[in-house]
Amino acid sequence: MKRMPILIACAATLAAACGAGVGMSRSGNSGELATHSSAAIASRASSEIASNPSLEEVVSASDGEKVQSTETIAATQPVPSPVAPAPIAPAPRTPAPTASTPAPLPEVIRRLARQAQAEPAQPYQPQSVVIRDEITPGSDFDRFRAKLRVAVRDRDADFLRQVADEHINLSFGAGMTLEKRLAEPNAALWQELERSIGGDCAPDGNAPDSDYWACPASFVVDAYHPEIDPYMTVYVDGADVAVRQLPSTSSPVLARLSNSILQAATLPWNESLSESEDAQLAAWYQASETAEGWKFVSLPDGRKGFVSSRYAYSSLGYRAIFQKDKTGNWAMTAFVAGD
Repeated sequence: MKRMPILIACAATLAAACGAGVGMSRSGNSGELATHSSAAIASRASSEIASNPSLEEVVSASDGEKVQSTETIAATQPVPSPVAPAPIAPAPRTPAPTASTPAPLPEVIRRLARQAQAEPAQPYQPQSVVIRDEITPGSDFDRFRAKLRVAVRDRDADFLRQVADEHINLSFGAGMTLEKRLAEPNAALWQELERSIGGDCAPDGNAPDSDYWACPASFVVDAYHPEIDPYMTVYVDGADVAVRQLPSTSSPVLARLSNSILQAATLPWNESLSESEDAQLAAWYQASETAEGWKFVSLPDGRKGFVSSRYAYSSLGYRAIFQKDKTGNWAMTAFVAGD
């Protein structure tokens, strides 16, 4: 493994960048990604999951199905109906979340954003970035990823336990276990996993045999861009991605960028924040590692804005690492953030 990462709760927010680049594969949402320059990457699953919906869809019940009645038995010759065995109740499972109205932007985030934007950043030369899904369609890892995506969508803890390595690394410190992460409130683990495995994956630069995969692929981008500082870099994985004045889809658009490398920006923190405001700021940073969060970035012209975390990644953000175990099966050996 190229590095063992630290879980950073309040890492600097990362952002989307300028310059044209290679088209990405994810679909747009709430106007953040207007177009694509390449076709969406198809997830080839095995036959039983070939028609799976995307990770953001919620499995719906089979409403409206009608139960066919049995043949009517003549009243003159009554025949008792066979008693059907009681169905076996499935094991309880945490339901996947349904779409909901985004929570209002906390006033402390709005205030700190305006404070940071009052001091423009140093302009820099825009750069483009190439982030592709390197998995061969139909390969064994492609089929494994498709099944894992379905399990994460369905919040299938048993499947996750099955594919997690016995010694999976979940933090740089000691004491973090998979069961602790599964028990976290607000489904934090599931939301972070959805974002990590929902897009592009790539092998480690030092593993040409493809026995090591990282999702998202942004984790290994700096292996091909040694001049990039991973602590202060955000990769935009998409075309015409909106950079907004505030972290809200209703906020004005400052710029639209495609497949770019941007510099990360940070919200100013000071000791005058109340305990409640400090907690809101910490929660905002934590949410930046989910598809519903935002990354704070500096544009090449020095302005600062926000990019949806659906399209903004860092090589130090949450990533899932997969390797084959002794039996030749794929296992998740790490799910961490940091360096």
